[in-house]
Amino acid sequence: MLKMFAKLHTNLIKLKKNTRGEGLLVFLGLIVIIIVILGIIYAVAPNQFQSIINRVFQTISSWFGG
Repeated sequence: MLKMFAKLHTNLIKLKKNTRGEGLLVFLGLIVIIIVILGIIYAVAPNQFQSIINRVFQTISSWFGG
């Protein structure tokens, strides 16, 4: 999981340097893919989806001392 976030961070840095606009399209495509995957998870298993979302928010709030 950490490896995935590191790769995403590296890609975001590359996209920031790209001034031709192609990086923005790639980034928006990535966001659409993530939303579709989350929608599928929600449609298949709403309870598991809520559990995943709760864990993500707990992890993020622990990073910021919440």
